[in-house]
Amino acid sequence: SEATVALFVCDGKEGLTQLDKIVADWLRKNNRIPTYVLVNKCESETVGITQAQEFWELGLGQPWPVSGIHGTGLGEVLDEVTTKHMVKVTHVLKENATNIALIGRPNVGKSSLFNKLFGKDRSIVSEVAGTTRDTIDEVITRSSGRYRIVDTAGIRRRGKVDYGAEYFMVNRAFKAIKRADVIILLLDAIDGIVEQDRLLADRIA
Repeated sequence: SEATVALFVCDGKEGLTQLDKIVADWLRKNNRIPTYVLVNKCESETVGITQAQEFWELGLGQPWPVSGIHGTGLGEVLDEVTTKHMVKVTHVLKENATNIALIGRPNVGKSSLFNKLFGKDRSIVSEVAGTTRDTIDEVITRSSGRYRIVDTAGIRRRGKVDYGAEYFMVNRAFKAIKRADVIILLLDAIDGIVEQDRLLADRIA
């Protein structure tokens, strides 16, 4: 596993579901790292404790009532995780890799190219546009140097992007453009060059 700690997030308003039990069962059988059950949407500290109680049934230890929107309980979880499981950083090495960002409209093949470069399924590939929800990066070393390849979420026209998950993932893609030393703009050979490709090219330039 690449992770040091697993945070299993459940929906406190919806309550314990069969899918929660299935995931918890898989974690108990296959997971070898410390796991914390975070019961989200527990905005009220008093009600949240009650909402979280049924998640003891998962058998993964104490459920932590939290609120991702309001921040309730997140400080306690962060303190617990960093104190018990994180190594204190005393020296940060300077980044010496060339940052390369893969940019393009949804479903033009960014994740497929990313996986091909590394020879493994690091990014999820699907015919459904918008599968990549966040930026994913990996470092590759060649005789010429080190390269950090960044796979970004597909960027649709601004008018089609609603405020929410897609809005934030597009913002992270734009941040990847700003941080990149090299940008690869992927196009769809079947669709040809469309207006959104031109807009992205202008944004990059």
